[in-house]
Amino acid sequence: MVKPGWVVVENLVQDRLGHAAFGTFTALFNWTLIVASVSDLGTTQLTTKRVAAAPEFLTEYFPTLLPLKGWLSVLFLLLMVGSGWLLGYHGHTLTLLALTGASLLVTQYTQFLRGTLQAHQRFNTDAVLSVLEKALLLVFVLALIPVGISLDRYVGARAVAVLFTFVVLYGLVTRLYGKVRFKLKWDHARSLLRASLPLALITLVYGLNERVDMLMLERLASPAEAGYYAAAYRWVDAIMMYLWTVLPLFFAKFAYATGKPKEQQELLWFGQRVVTVPLLFVCAFVLFRGEVLFWQFTHSTAPSWGR
Repeated sequence: MVKPGWVVVENLVQDRLGHAAFGTFTALFNWTLIVASVSDLGTTQLTTKRVAAAPEFLTEYFPTLLPLKGWLSVLFLLLMVGSGWLLGYHGHTLTLLALTGASLLVTQYTQFLRGTLQAHQRFNTDAVLSVLEKALLLVFVLALIPVGISLDRYVGARAVAVLFTFVVLYGLVTRLYGKVRFKLKWDHARSLLRASLPLALITLVYGLNERVDMLMLERLASPAEAGYYAAAYRWVDAIMMYLWTVLPLFFAKFAYATGKPKEQQELLWFGQRVVTVPLLFVCAFVLFRGEVLFWQFTHSTAPSWGR
């Protein structure tokens, strides 16, 4: 419920901030997503895989992984801010980029710690923590709207929600698995990075393909144009939630039917119908009555959307 609710709240935030301000934030946020997605060089995915296969990996390698990820985060934050300056962000906007980037890197660290819960099959705990940040931010934003929300306050609220979630998760992991001593071993670090780099490259390609368009639009056109695009893309993202809810069921069934081509073919055809029919309906609705989705943008006028 938090994720669909956040779609509505984010529409409200954009309406109050204005399309240009929100377009600027969207460009900054997507650039930080691209850089932060490879900030751990694939160690998060590698750790989840290794701990699930061999629980003793946690005890042996975590004293190296934790400080390694910390230093990588600092390095990539500097890279993020420096590349942002080269892209043309200066002054206060560069400060917002740094704060947004730092928040996202803490989120990446949080996801890394969540990997230990996933590897130990603590899926209920992980599910709660996965929406804690969004739930906190939703509360903060709703509290800010009556007193007035600005871009600075919005970025600050995101940072507070991220930091609180990290503290909660770090305390939980420490309680479940004990306090981990930071002891960076370079031989462990080198072997981990060699094994994780292919995963980092996959993540980078996926992140570029998914996120670079909003940054390009804001740099090449205008922040307002990027804001319009973000408003539309938000609904695409919401519709994709349907696919990520339904498709894992078919993935599991398809894997279970390994060696049974006829059963797999029936699953494939049935899955295509389950996915295609609702999406065709949504596409037709958006094509002919897409303006209905922007009912929350009361501070926008038809001419402003047309420019």
